[in-house]
Amino acid sequence: MKILHITKYFDNFGGIETLTRSICNQLSKKYKKIDILSFSINRKKNYIIKNKYRIINCYSNFVLRSTPFSFGMIKFLKSNVSKYDIVHITIPNPWPTILIALLSGKIKVLYVSWGSDIVKQKLLKIFFNFFQRKLLKKAKKIICLSQNYVNYSQDLKNFKNKILIVPPVIKSIKKENKKKSNKIRILSVGRLVSYKGYKCLIDAASILPKNYTFNLIGDGPEKNMLKKYIDNHKLNNRFFIHTNTNENKKNNFLKNSDLFCFTSNTRAESFGISLLEAINYSLPVVVSDNKGSGMQDMIVDGYNGYNFKNNSPEDLKNKILKATKSKKKLLILSKNSKKLFKKRFDNIKIKNKILEIYKGTI
Repeated sequence: MKILHITKYFDNFGGIETLTRSICNQLSKKYKKIDILSFSINRKKNYIIKNKYRIINCYSNFVLRSTPFSFGMIKFLKSNVSKYDIVHITIPNPWPTILIALLSGKIKVLYVSWGSDIVKQKLLKIFFNFFQRKLLKKAKKIICLSQNYVNYSQDLKNFKNKILIVPPVIKSIKKENKKKSNKIRILSVGRLVSYKGYKCLIDAASILPKNYTFNLIGDGPEKNMLKKYIDNHKLNNRFFIHTNTNENKKNNFLKNSDLFCFTSNTRAESFGISLLEAINYSLPVVVSDNKGSGMQDMIVDGYNGYNFKNNSPEDLKNKILKATKSKKKLLILSKNSKKLFKKRFDNIKIKNKILEIYKGTI
């Protein structure tokens, strides 16, 4: 069986990339012919990950409204899409969605992984909706990360008979004892974009005691603005942005932090894989009460952390203080995070569900 998985980017650091890799890593144990088609900012050569799959890079000729376009991808799909037994596309990814919709007659079996609704690009969405509906009609199954997100999605309301809820596959991590310190170390991970709500986190940091330190891992178009915002708040000695951070360094931050903050403020945040990684590392969490986002799947208010009022630095500060008022409190929340991860995100069940989808048994 030949499988083509289409995603926006593959080598980048981010939630969608982590999701794509987790699916393909699992499928590669059963299926040997898997190609991954993705955009590349540079003219990267195609390559094969040993005993797993082939990466086909398509150079992005230009970017329109944050959406890459590649003439090479058009050429590849027109010539090759009919050669695959299964085509699996992760969206939102506008230009490939249009291409696959136009080529749908040549596709044998189509699966769609739904990353999120298009929230920001409202004008583009008016044009795009026709092709998205055509794609969803063709799809055999639509794989979503969260039932909570599906319940709020207008784009998916007419396709609920095709939807399957499959959270990301993340290997369970054993809890390690953290180093003793008088500082409270707070971590956040994600792209530096507006909907992540990092200005709210910086505002909260400015009104917290000086023994609270913040590490933000990520990169993106708001990097310089956020660094200036940190400087304006005179937080350079305790609020740090870390770009170009690999998986090992990120995992070290997860191991050595006391609390994880997730401040996304719109439904552009469909799930929050970094939040899932945080509870896997037994971190207590403070999360915005962002309605209609799957991020609520990873917190039970008062059990493994607290929700704070969306976009409220004052309430965020209060919930951080509440979670960290004592070492005993942090320990209870920490243990409960791990319990929640094991209960809701058992990776054996998730892995089996992915394989069952491809076998056509569900």
